[in-house]
Amino acid sequence: MNTTALPRIAFDPLIDASFKGYPPDAQPLRVSQVGDQGWHVLGDDLPMPLAVLDRAALAHNTGWLQTLVRREGLGLAPHGKTTLSPQLFAAQLAAGAWGITVSQVRQIDAVIASGGQRVLIANQVVQPAELRQLAGLLTRHPGLRAPFLVDAVEQVEIVEAVKAIAAVGAPQAARPFEVLLEVGLAGGRTGCRTVAEALELARRVRASPAVRLVGISTYEGLWGSGDDSKDRPLVDGLVRDTHALARACEAEGLFEADEVILTAGGSALFDLIAPALRGPTGDEALQRPVLGLLRSGCYVTHDDGHYQRLVRHANRRLGCSEADGLRAALTVWAVVQATPEPGLVILDAGKRDLSFDMGLPVPKQMCRRGERVAVATPAAWQVVALNDQHAHLRLHDADPALAPRIGDRIGLGISHPCTTFDKWRWMPVADGDGRIVDAITTGF
Repeated sequence: MNTTALPRIAFDPLIDASFKGYPPDAQPLRVSQVGDQGWHVLGDDLPMPLAVLDRAALAHNTGWLQTLVRREGLGLAPHGKTTLSPQLFAAQLAAGAWGITVSQVRQIDAVIASGGQRVLIANQVVQPAELRQLAGLLTRHPGLRAPFLVDAVEQVEIVEAVKAIAAVGAPQAARPFEVLLEVGLAGGRTGCRTVAEALELARRVRASPAVRLVGISTYEGLWGSGDDSKDRPLVDGLVRDTHALARACEAEGLFEADEVILTAGGSALFDLIAPALRGPTGDEALQRPVLGLLRSGCYVTHDDGHYQRLVRHANRRLGCSEADGLRAALTVWAVVQATPEPGLVILDAGKRDLSFDMGLPVPKQMCRRGERVAVATPAAWQVVALNDQHAHLRLHDADPALAPRIGDRIGLGISHPCTTFDKWRWMPVADGDGRIVDAITTGF
């Protein structure tokens, strides 16, 4: 990906006025045609609220993390659930990503649409319908690779039952699924809680004709606190367990792959977990090659809230200035709808348009009605509440002369991009001057 365009891909759907943020009087367009329309974010060409991606920041972020993992000798499998956008997947793959991570089998379609052939399902697949769907995808796309996670014998038994039924009259369906053992944390989500438990499961997997073990997965992202005294020991413990399990599985001949996948990584502690994905070292190194895969997702757009706070600590650990680190690439623009009392401004964007699960949006820019040049908002301004379709912006003690007026536009930075992307079926991509130069679609 570069600063001039997203990669062109065969998947080029039509978008129209049924898509939120699309001009109501415009004809339907292919995604690839949007950048030719001469539209401007602040030119009254598109209705607000409007989620907009910054082209330069996208390119910077995509290259930044790819450079980091390459330096560590790892591969990158960005978590696609953040954006579920074939156009952004294509950009990540073009920058050098090994493949794309998903959390549900149905999300694989977006990876295939992007031209991707390697998928990591960072979740347990337990529903018979999903297992049949995955088997069908692997049959229809012979080059597709899509290992998923296992953490219980009961799950293996479900897979075996589905495989046994599917194999009747369809011998090709008997090909085993690739799986990764998941190592979890007490009180967390999924994953085996002890090395001994995981090793016992690995033995059961090795004995099954329905699955074959190709690696180990873990996840530290939910636990990031920004406090090194807590984060480092947590990551170190996961690393010890993952490496111990890998050594034990190899010693017993439980892996059924030429190379062993070791994978982890959210978008908060990626710098701490990354070195461990190369596998045990020295006398404890595995005999097989190790493919280390980092699967951060939110990095592609970063944010102005939750991840900005956590990645600030990663920047410090990496010796990277904030200016050179990840940059917020997603802004939701809203219109001032009302100024019902002094110091209170009501915007026309709310929970249906913006993330709110990891913090409220942050006012960043303002553009007066009829103008096209935005300016930074006063630091005192604060979004204090969201309704379904409205944001409550308090001005506090800021200069009254700067107060927004009805019809002005406010650019909001978001916290946690995943839960903004899932509220939009498309997003325009703008250059540094606000010109719409491209677009992406999502599959939510």
